[in-house]
Amino acid sequence: MKKFETWPEWKKKIARLAFSPIASFLKRTQAPLFTLWEDLGLHVTHNHFYSSIPDTRKLDLRNELFPWEPFNFDPEAQKALFTKLVEKYWDEWQGILKNGTDNGFCLGNGLFDAVDAMIAYTILREYRPKRVIEVGSGYSSRLIAYAGRKNGGIELTCIDPYIEDELSRMDGVVSFVQRPVEQLETNLFLSLDAGDLLFIDSSHVVRMGSDVVYLYLQVLPKLKKGVLVHIHDIFLPLDYPSSWVKEEKRFWNEQYLVAAFLMNNDNFETILSNSLLGYCFPDLIRSKVPLPESLILELEKEFQRMFPGIKWWGGGSLWGRIG
Repeated sequence: MKKFETWPEWKKKIARLAFSPIASFLKRTQAPLFTLWEDLGLHVTHNHFYSSIPDTRKLDLRNELFPWEPFNFDPEAQKALFTKLVEKYWDEWQGILKNGTDNGFCLGNGLFDAVDAMIAYTILREYRPKRVIEVGSGYSSRLIAYAGRKNGGIELTCIDPYIEDELSRMDGVVSFVQRPVEQLETNLFLSLDAGDLLFIDSSHVVRMGSDVVYLYLQVLPKLKKGVLVHIHDIFLPLDYPSSWVKEEKRFWNEQYLVAAFLMNNDNFETILSNSLLGYCFPDLIRSKVPLPESLILELEKEFQRMFPGIKWWGGGSLWGRIG
């Protein structure tokens, strides 16, 4: 079905008249039938300025930049580190590019891929964390375990209520916690020492009782000095991709809390922001990250959809260290 906003005006008028009684019913019964709709997989809420879901008709989606000076981003330092890592682990990455890994990681997976995957592999090889706690699991787990094996061993703990049996048996995975992370005691994360890694790929949504609220307000402030932190799907200094909001109706908001966390925070050092690199040095990233040609074509089409009018060749991984 074509989206309502693309319909001709005469058709919109008919639809508004036809659906107006349904809308009135939903408004009247919004509170008493709320859990009924939840049982059926829906949330029915008012379009109100108090709602965390924006009125998409009024959004200005021009992809304006957040000022990154308060984030302590250093584009030139990140560029130098990126170049060093790519050159140092170029040959190893070529092997992954051609054959994937023997534990099931492959490029083109659409989940943890391309720039994010290559930089993750090189950082894991360079910083050699002995222990990793991963919030979420999937292709990233396979890449972490593979890099850890190259480093001589790793202890990977995956926290994910939606367990994949094959991952739980993978070499390097010492435990698989099949529970929402927000239900766990913070002592688990306090066991990470300097050089270890907390790898976050969350629900990406700030809401009452969410994993994001727990991680940023209860876990990150307590981590030991020197612990490495990865956060996925962070596009600072850009806003979220306009296509996610306009086309996919994906209303994530984690990165606004990340921005607040980063601002003038002397206790956190940003090592690499794949989105910043993709914005400041798109040609460099494009030339230094070897990928299958078919994947490159897919990515460039997707990047233009995500950030129309902006030359960007990056990813969504933010890497840092507790100071």
